[in-house]
Amino acid sequence: KEPSLLSPLHCWAVLLQQTRQQSRESAALSDVLGGPLAQRLSHIAEDVGRISKDLEQRLQEELLEVVSELQTAKKTYQVYHMESMNAEAKLREAERQEEKRACRSAGTEAGPLRKGSLKKGGRLVEKRHAKFLEHKLKCTKARNEYLLSLASVNAAVNNYYLRDVLDLMDVLRSYTAAESRTQASQMQGLGSLEEVVEALDPPGDKAKVLEVHAAAFCPPLRFDYQPHEGDEVAEIRVEMELRDEILPRAQNIQSRLDRQTIETEEVNKTLKATLQALLEVVASEDGDMLDSFQASPSTESLKSTSLDPGAKHEKLQEAIQRGDKEEQEVSWTQYTQRKLQKSRLPRPSSQYNQKLFGGDMEKFIQSSGQSVPLVVESCVRFINLNGLQHEGIFRVSGAQP
Repeated sequence: KEPSLLSPLHCWAVLLQQTRQQSRESAALSDVLGGPLAQRLSHIAEDVGRISKDLEQRLQEELLEVVSELQTAKKTYQVYHMESMNAEAKLREAERQEEKRACRSAGTEAGPLRKGSLKKGGRLVEKRHAKFLEHKLKCTKARNEYLLSLASVNAAVNNYYLRDVLDLMDVLRSYTAAESRTQASQMQGLGSLEEVVEALDPPGDKAKVLEVHAAAFCPPLRFDYQPHEGDEVAEIRVEMELRDEILPRAQNIQSRLDRQTIETEEVNKTLKATLQALLEVVASEDGDMLDSFQASPSTESLKSTSLDPGAKHEKLQEAIQRGDKEEQEVSWTQYTQRKLQKSRLPRPSSQYNQKLFGGDMEKFIQSSGQSVPLVVESCVRFINLNGLQHEGIFRVSGAQP
């Protein structure tokens, strides 16, 4: 009666605890997700979608605007820089011409024309120098605007692509962390279940039950021979007068025993074959289910690979019929060989074609003429022989047989 006494009870207790825990977690999650959170999330999703579309359009417009400004600033900078370079080149050319004129005027006597030419050259140099400074200033301003626009565009691009992506990555990390914790909890529960399943010990549990309830499952006392009024004969004697009566009875009992033994062996083989077929079906279904989980994580693949109860029932029926047919053929072949060795009479063929397993019971009874099918009768006899009449298991000490 103690829960920790037997390993199956402990296994069922752990399974029940794990199931209740998952039920509580699922119920809490259902209340949270199916309650006001779902409605609130739907409203938030609509608002976020609308605002996100507006923000996306606005951000794209701002990004295109700053990129256009950058392009304009770049072109302006290039134009002003080219003008500055041209003005500098003209200034350098005017300075060289002024130096040449100064050198020529130093070697000869300076006249009025020469002085006028020198003054005109000086004014040209000053004019070009002023123009060069003006273009240089414009180029500097354009360069500064270009650099500022470049920094603004880079900041906008970083804000548009990097910051939002990082926020999405943070959300995904939170989701994956929650899923990982849920998976770890499930794996821990499955590990505890696997431990208790591995700890199952049917022989030890049977011994514990028999030991705890020894009074109920103890072997009953034997019935001893009690002679009547001095009769001391305690064995069976075959007198000459009783030989003709006892020998046919013994032969009849022996033939019935042989027949029951053969039928019991057939039923045992059928049960073993059916059990093996069922184990193969269960193993194949487990393997298919594991393959489906490993092949694709989508729910559609899981729905397509999972079998409905009708298909499972058909598979079980096919396995039972296949195992029953194979074992019946082998067992009936051995049975007919033994019969032929004894009586040399051929076994009559079956007069009905109805299936017992997977068919209609009423049609089978009408076709065979048997109120109870032979295999059912054989199973009942087997249980009666090896189960119900077993002393100490299905009987209480002192009960009447």
